[in-house]
Amino acid sequence: MSTRGWEGHVTLRNADSPNLSKDYSILKYADAIRDTGTEGYFEYRIEADDIGKGILRVSEKWGGIWRAPNNYTFTARNASQQGIELVERFPPRRDNDNIDMRMPWIPPPTDTSPALLTSSERRYEYDWWGTIISKHRPNSYYTNPIHPYRPNPARILYWMREGRAPIYSKS
Repeated sequence: MSTRGWEGHVTLRNADSPNLSKDYSILKYADAIRDTGTEGYFEYRIEADDIGKGILRVSEKWGGIWRAPNNYTFTARNASQQGIELVERFPPRRDNDNIDMRMPWIPPPTDTSPALLTSSERRYEYDWWGTIISKHRPNSYYTNPIHPYRPNPARILYWMREGRAPIYSKS
């Protein structure tokens, strides 16, 4: 995965060649897919992981599953969508997680932040944990800093669960 080439392509990138190990986005279509459900909410998942020897290990994943009202959009241009519920966090921990309790959003292109898709309200250098996609910045330590323990994950996946009732349950 790369931070190169994402500017201007956060909502649609390599749409004709879906691939879990290459840069890919169909975020542009997420709201239409969400609208196929009949519930008043939907669930989404964010996970950052390191890929070791071609095998994804559970202990290497960071992220969680959230539930949001159906009127929330995947392509918001501000940080106002805060009425979400954390369903599960992984690995389980008590810290703040650094993925803020808001739907990820797209900062304006004029923003000086390196964040292109983030859950963070504060999107500035050294204070932008919760970022899913960032601008390419040569010689920068951080790429997509989803969490302080995962400042440079091999990939970050942002999923939406389609369908009626929640697939995931804590019980």
